[in-house]
Amino acid sequence: CPGRMPELSGNPSLMAGVLRETPALYAQLRTHKTNKGVTLAPCVKPGMDEVACSTAVGAGIVAGDESCYAMFREIFDPVIRGLHAATCADVFEAGYHHPTD
Repeated sequence: CPGRMPELSGNPSLMAGVLRETPALYAQLRTHKTNKGVTLAPCVKPGMDEVACSTAVGAGIVAGDESCYAMFREIFDPVIRGLHAATCADVFEAGYHHPTD
């Protein structure tokens, strides 16, 4: 990730909303890597690109691997809560299984 957080005003994604509300998260998490080498940059890239494409509110963040949910929890949890009224921990504690499992 760049040293400075990109401009997010006008970005409709939930990820952008989280970072606007708590900008220190960007500086705190931008250098972290999962055990598979995924950084914050590829996770938030879809949301950074979204601003030019849409006015619809979407997640604006994707997990590059399963560890991203824990490594970048401070961003993922509020986004997931905004989409589903639950956090990652809520889903795992409830023993959620995909309908195809």
